[in-house]
Amino acid sequence: MHSIAERAGTRPAADPALVLALKNERDMRLQTLHGAVRALTQILAVADPIDYTRALRVQQLALELAEARSLGKPWEIEAAAMLAPLGGLSLGDELQRRAQYFDTLDSDEQGVLASLPRLTDRLLAPIPGLEAVRALILLCHRQPLPEGWTETFGIERMAELRLFAAVLRMADEFDALVSRGLSHAEALGWLRNESVPGEGD
Repeated sequence: MHSIAERAGTRPAADPALVLALKNERDMRLQTLHGAVRALTQILAVADPIDYTRALRVQQLALELAEARSLGKPWEIEAAAMLAPLGGLSLGDELQRRAQYFDTLDSDEQGVLASLPRLTDRLLAPIPGLEAVRALILLCHRQPLPEGWTETFGIERMAELRLFAAVLRMADEFDALVSRGLSHAEALGWLRNESVPGEGD
């Protein structure tokens, strides 16, 4: 038997107290998540000031690029730019220094650097709510997503994350090129040609 509200084609009014409680719980989860991101960012700032400063530059440029493409200022891009360098804290001092100053690396060292996005993903995995940020970091570095994630996010969300990743990748590569001494115009030229000097030479 249907209720009077169902027979009338309407739904019973939501309990205001329940709605408020759910909103407060959601707000608390978001505050906790953002607090975790800020804490990890501060750890990076203390442990590796060079990569922290570079992450700030990449973040600012990525958000400017996102706004230029009418994407707003996605929180996923903001967080991914700052959290992506976390895996680099595992590097020894010498390799970290050489990587930061773009010294020539042998194949083994390049392999270690290539593994860092996966390490960062593992470091972030225990934090609920960072799945999109983790996906963005992996996509930015052209790493495969964990099995089942594409279906979980859905087609539209995956398309959005891939676009965010392209923006973040462009900002990261542009900053790397300028840090190597190229002018802004030269760096843009390299990016248009989809070629980064020093890689594969």
